[in-house]
Amino acid sequence: MPPTVAAGGCAWLCSVVLVLTLFFSFYLCLGFPFLGNNFFREMGDAFACHAISNPDQQSEMALLRQYSPNLPEQLLEMLTGAFKDLRLLTDSGKLTYPYSTRELVNVIKHLTAYPNDSVSAVLENVFAFDAYDPQLRALLFGVFRKYGIPLGVDASASQLKGGRGDRSLLAASRPLPPAQKVGDVVERNETKSTNKRIITSNL
Repeated sequence: MPPTVAAGGCAWLCSVVLVLTLFFSFYLCLGFPFLGNNFFREMGDAFACHAISNPDQQSEMALLRQYSPNLPEQLLEMLTGAFKDLRLLTDSGKLTYPYSTRELVNVIKHLTAYPNDSVSAVLENVFAFDAYDPQLRALLFGVFRKYGIPLGVDASASQLKGGRGDRSLLAASRPLPPAQKVGDVVERNETKSTNKRIITSNL
């Protein structure tokens, strides 16, 4: 409520709202590519603004352990290291989306709830928006490959621990044999005449 103005006081004080000395607020300020107001332009003259950046890798690992104390330590190091590099790419202008601790927490929570799910598949949920940008996906794949996480390959958390993160444990590829005829399909058209269509299949 506006303060009460004594008789003879300035009329403009009726529209002034007093702020307590200990008043403070927290804002999630999203920049490009998100839409929104320029925080410092709108609020910088009214508040003493302090920006809080992303946590360092060790602090982020400590935070993630609170969500999942049973995940391998090496996997946490790999994920936090990769996301740290993604943020550096954002700061340098090579990435537009600021991948934050929020996305990483969601990945950890998913792996904790569904330990048999592929690490790569869970990460693909985070990067699904970038599926149609080949250059961006190549950049993301390179970052995670640097830390031993093969995006696009079915590698579970158990496969990535114990120093085996550089292998995807895929079966050897084998060429398919030539197609062979296995039978005929008889179809009838509107004139009741019989046609034959040869079906081939790989056995």
